[in-house]
Amino acid sequence: WTQLAKRFAFQHNPALQYRAIIVLGCISKSVSENEIKHLLRIMVKSLESYARDLEVIDKDVRMHRGVESQWNSDLTLIEATIMSVTRLLPLLNPNSPIHKHIFWIALCVLQLDEVSLYAAGLALLEQSLDNLDNQGMFTDRSLESIMMEYRQPLILHISYKQLDNCVGLSFRENFHFALVGHLLKGFRHPSPKTLSRTIRVLSMLLSIVAKPEKRDKYEVTPNSVAYLTALVAVSEEVRSRCHLRFHVKPCQMMGAMVVESNSTESVSELQQQ
Repeated sequence: WTQLAKRFAFQHNPALQYRAIIVLGCISKSVSENEIKHLLRIMVKSLESYARDLEVIDKDVRMHRGVESQWNSDLTLIEATIMSVTRLLPLLNPNSPIHKHIFWIALCVLQLDEVSLYAAGLALLEQSLDNLDNQGMFTDRSLESIMMEYRQPLILHISYKQLDNCVGLSFRENFHFALVGHLLKGFRHPSPKTLSRTIRVLSMLLSIVAKPEKRDKYEVTPNSVAYLTALVAVSEEVRSRCHLRFHVKPCQMMGAMVVESNSTESVSELQQQ
């Protein structure tokens, strides 16, 4: 069955390919680097086609059924590929450099303005961080230093500068706030599952940034303040463990907690505590 799934997954067929890709991710017991790369190439080609179709749709031809049908087909294939890679990552050799590159691929997906792809990209990011954490990657080195090191080779293939400018976030200027900026969109996602995953990923990142410094993860530092700021509105544990100089009023709005600040203190002042 696995060989049959691979056959249809790596063969262009709009009716079967995305189904075969999902099945491949569900039934595979092992995976090679080449197979992951093949899936990523399929995703890249679909993204290129999706971008072209989006340009056409933006030119007031949304009612053109052929274009919109192809656009939806591209989205489905992209989402299927991301879901499959997410399931296959734990089976990949821990020494493979692909694990670190997946972090940036997932962030690129989060930058796309598509609700369904955001949920899939967030799951991919969570799996990537979990794999790297289990491999002990963050025990002695910081998340920022590792990821920015692996970002450099990809700059030749992906225009990160344009992506950063597009969303107004720069990983070079402030890695942690840029990362949180992409994750905050998860608080507005219509799916409660995605909202829960967003909180879980932020909590995971809070633990990861504390590991190299061997400190309590609730201690406010320049590396942790971005994650604490995002979590303080949705996590009772963060509110109880952190010394707050503003009042947190629990009220329900858009499925998340709202923070009402009674202080004029800036984030930089919190960092100096």
